[in-house]
Amino acid sequence: MDTAFRILAPGPVHRWGGAALIVARRADLHRAPSLSPAERRVLRALPAWRRAEWAAGRLLAKRLVRDMVAAPADEVEILPRDDGSPCVVVAGSPLPAVHVSLSHTARHVAAALAPEPVGVDLCESGSAAAVRRVADRVLSPRSSPSSARTGPMPWRAPGR
Repeated sequence: MDTAFRILAPGPVHRWGGAALIVARRADLHRAPSLSPAERRVLRALPAWRRAEWAAGRLLAKRLVRDMVAAPADEVEILPRDDGSPCVVVAGSPLPAVHVSLSHTARHVAAALAPEPVGVDLCESGSAAAVRRVADRVLSPRSSPSSARTGPMPWRAPGR
């Protein structure tokens, strides 16, 4: 198996190069923090087919932010920026130094959090060979998870 594309077990937080990544089974997110009123407004505006995946991604990201930024769960929101990308908000204040990326498949969802722009993309095992071919063409050596540094997460919520 290629180390840059190892299978990640759902549940624990994985760390790569200053980023934190968590994967969960969508069915397991019933214990996740609830959505805020602002997040519920965004959810209601989405097409019905998109709502479950959108909510699952935000619930997992909120769990990761709560753990990594040391913020109370009820103060964490993942709201869309003007371009639609997710923005971390804690106690009503955006955290511009905290970047989040979300991905999902039919059964799983992933959230990544980092002090710099970050990207995460899930694929089913059957797609791994195609993903490796694309990665070889588009990822720089510095972007490869196999070259990542490890270390503590450098952020804290404001006032914490």
